[in-house]
Amino acid sequence: MKKLAKLSPGRIFNFAGEKFVVMEQRDGAAFVLLAQSKESCPFNDKDDAENRNDYTRSTLKERIDKWVETLPRTSEEAAAILPFEVDLSCTDRSKSYGTITVKAAPLTLWQYGQFKELIPLNEDDWYWLVTPWACRWLRSPYTYSTNLVWDVFTDGHYYGNYASNSYGIRPALLLNSDLLVSLDDEVEDDCCGECDCCGGKLVIRKDDQPATVLDRLKAYHEQTEPLVEFYRTRGKLAEIKFCPSIEETTAEVMKALEA
Repeated sequence: MKKLAKLSPGRIFNFAGEKFVVMEQRDGAAFVLLAQSKESCPFNDKDDAENRNDYTRSTLKERIDKWVETLPRTSEEAAAILPFEVDLSCTDRSKSYGTITVKAAPLTLWQYGQFKELIPLNEDDWYWLVTPWACRWLRSPYTYSTNLVWDVFTDGHYYGNYASNSYGIRPALLLNSDLLVSLDDEVEDDCCGECDCCGGKLVIRKDDQPATVLDRLKAYHEQTEPLVEFYRTRGKLAEIKFCPSIEETTAEVMKALEA
């Protein structure tokens, strides 16, 4: 495990069973984004919605609020998710739906512009941003633009689309930077703290990484386990009963080999 505060922007890590990418280290917190989007949903498919691109009253907000409530698996993970403020201004910032304080939300258009070089391309779907294309304004009788919201394509380009369309859910979180998180890609030399006896640094060898262990188990089940039945059908499998001591077990092994 490694402290989140030590991860550089662009690093991918594991938290609460999901992968996230670090976008920015702040004072005591890290602003992070889901590494790949979740299932698709409309930004807003409510028939009675006057402004479909208003995130505060959207279908997308309801889905993300439920997702973030069920995300943490422990009380420690739940406590690490911090509230943050989201700017709901429209594209030119002439009008706005105000701000909202949440525990998870899509990126704004400006945040995407700031962090897009760090964000992995979304592999399977376009995904929503939170920024409305336009809000109603005094001299315009038209409502067309209040149906449009910014979204990001799989190649990283972005544009406005109808709020009734279904695109990926890719929320950002603000996490306590003291949180310990795991990494998939390499062993960190200070990820395990210090030894209680000598004060030396504890490390995880590459051979002890979860991915390595899973690969070994996969190889065992595919290549070694079938040999049990192979030798059993040929009458050449010797099964050694449990013995309470090494000496007794050794004697049973030798007996089987001499038979």
